[in-house]
Amino acid sequence: MENTLPDFFTWRVLLRFDAKYDVHVAHCIETGSVVTADSSEQAEEMIKELLEDEILHALKNRNLKNLYSSPASLDVLVKWFNAAQKSGTRNVPLEVNFKEVEIREIDPKSPNLRNELKFARAA
Repeated sequence: MENTLPDFFTWRVLLRFDAKYDVHVAHCIETGSVVTADSSEQAEEMIKELLEDEILHALKNRNLKNLYSSPASLDVLVKWFNAAQKSGTRNVPLEVNFKEVEIREIDPKSPNLRNELKFARAA
């Protein structure tokens, strides 16, 4: 039987269009990180890059507390659940280079060490 680890980081991201400001918004539930862009695709790519950088920074400094210190509001979480329930989610892998951080307790070469985003698109 294959020995697999659970996902190291799995975060939910709400994608929506803000008509008032005419921008696409990506909002991470767990970290509260927000990006805006001209297109949905740009917003997805930008939040992915931002979160990968935030993970590496937190691990390098051995401080996950700051990473999770300002989660999204309950309103955003409810919107994510409603969007996920209505349209499902799309899982996108996060590319975190664990070789850059020295976490001796985890083998950075492990093919089972996964990180991903769960995108839900609001109507």
